[in-house]
Amino acid sequence: MLTAQFVLQSKDPLKTLVAVTQDFPKYQRRISKIALNATLKDAFRGNWMVDQSSREKVWLNNQPIPQHKMNPFKYVGYILRSVPYSMLHCFGTDTPYS
Repeated sequence: MLTAQFVLQSKDPLKTLVAVTQDFPKYQRRISKIALNATLKDAFRGNWMVDQSSREKVWLNNQPIPQHKMNPFKYVGYILRSVPYSMLHCFGTDTPYS
Protein backbone atom coordinates (compact mmCIF):
# COMPACT_ATOMS: atom_id res chain seq x y z
CA MET A 1 0.00 0.00 0.00
CA LEU A 2 2.87 2.35 0.74
CA THR A 3 4.33 1.82 -2.72
CA ALA A 4 0.97 2.58 -4.31
CA GLN A 5 0.72 5.75 -2.27
CA PHE A 6 4.28 6.73 -3.22
CA VAL A 7 3.47 6.29 -6.91
CA LEU A 8 0.13 8.09 -6.71
CA GLN A 9 1.60 11.10 -4.89
CA SER A 10 4.43 11.64 -7.34
CA LYS A 11 4.44 14.36 -10.01
CA ASP A 12 4.55 11.76 -12.81
CA PRO A 13 2.93 8.53 -11.51
CA LEU A 14 3.64 6.44 -14.63
CA LYS A 15 7.32 7.36 -14.66
CA THR A 16 7.55 6.71 -10.91
CA LEU A 17 5.83 3.33 -11.27
CA VAL A 18 8.32 2.25 -13.93
CA ALA A 19 11.25 3.46 -11.85
CA VAL A 20 10.05 1.69 -8.68
CA THR A 21 9.37 -1.59 -10.46
CA GLN A 22 12.77 -1.54 -12.13
CA ASP A 23 14.81 -0.63 -9.04
CA PHE A 24 12.76 -1.13 -5.87
CA PRO A 25 15.73 -1.28 -3.45
CA LYS A 26 16.68 2.26 -4.48
CA TYR A 27 13.28 3.58 -3.30
CA GLN A 28 12.73 1.19 -0.39
CA ARG A 29 13.96 3.52 2.35
CA ARG A 30 11.99 6.51 1.06
CA ILE A 31 8.80 4.43 0.76
CA SER A 32 9.16 2.95 4.24
CA LYS A 33 9.13 6.45 5.78
CA ILE A 34 5.75 7.38 4.28
CA ALA A 35 2.77 7.60 6.64
CA LEU A 36 -0.07 5.57 5.16
CA ASN A 37 -3.05 7.64 4.06
CA ALA A 38 -6.23 6.41 5.82
CA THR A 39 -8.38 7.04 2.74
CA LEU A 40 -6.13 4.91 0.56
CA LYS A 41 -6.02 2.21 3.23
CA ASP A 42 -9.84 2.12 3.38
CA ALA A 43 -10.03 1.93 -0.43
CA PHE A 44 -7.64 -1.02 -0.51
CA ARG A 45 -9.55 -2.84 2.21
CA GLY A 46 -12.87 -2.14 0.49
CA ASN A 47 -11.61 -3.53 -2.81
CA TRP A 48 -10.13 -6.55 -1.09
CA MET A 49 -13.33 -7.35 0.78
CA VAL A 50 -15.52 -7.16 -2.34
CA ASP A 51 -14.43 -10.54 -3.69
CA GLN A 52 -12.17 -12.52 -1.38
CA SER A 53 -12.64 -15.64 -3.49
CA SER A 54 -10.52 -14.04 -6.24
CA ARG A 55 -7.48 -14.10 -3.95
CA GLU A 56 -7.03 -17.81 -4.59
CA LYS A 57 -7.60 -17.72 -8.34
CA VAL A 58 -4.97 -17.78 -11.03
CA TRP A 59 -5.50 -15.35 -13.86
CA LEU A 60 -3.94 -15.69 -17.31
CA ASN A 61 -4.64 -13.07 -19.98
CA ASN A 62 -7.40 -11.58 -17.83
CA GLN A 63 -9.23 -14.92 -17.60
CA PRO A 64 -9.60 -16.93 -14.37
CA ILE A 65 -8.28 -20.48 -14.52
CA PRO A 66 -10.15 -22.99 -12.33
CA GLN A 67 -7.90 -25.15 -10.17
CA HIS A 68 -9.18 -28.37 -11.71
CA LYS A 69 -8.06 -27.20 -15.16
CA MET A 70 -4.58 -26.07 -14.18
CA ASN A 71 -1.77 -27.79 -16.01
CA PRO A 72 1.54 -26.04 -15.29
CA PHE A 73 3.32 -27.62 -18.27
CA LYS A 74 0.70 -26.29 -20.65
CA TYR A 75 1.04 -22.76 -19.29
CA VAL A 76 4.85 -22.78 -19.32
CA GLY A 77 4.70 -23.74 -22.98
CA TYR A 78 2.14 -21.01 -23.66
CA ILE A 79 4.28 -18.39 -21.93
CA LEU A 80 7.41 -19.46 -23.80
CA ARG A 81 5.56 -19.26 -27.13
CA SER A 82 4.12 -15.82 -26.37
CA VAL A 83 7.42 -14.26 -25.30
CA PRO A 84 9.69 -12.81 -28.01
CA TYR A 85 12.64 -15.08 -28.79
CA SER A 86 15.11 -12.38 -27.66
CA MET A 87 13.68 -12.50 -24.11
CA LEU A 88 13.93 -16.27 -23.60
CA HIS A 89 17.29 -15.96 -21.86
CA CYS A 90 15.40 -14.41 -18.92
CA PHE A 91 13.65 -17.75 -18.39
CA GLY A 92 16.90 -19.71 -18.34
CA THR A 93 16.51 -21.16 -21.81
CA ASP A 94 17.65 -20.18 -25.26
CA THR A 95 15.34 -22.33 -27.34
CA PRO A 96 11.56 -22.06 -27.64
CA TYR A 97 9.34 -25.02 -26.94
CA SER A 98 6.59 -25.87 -29.37
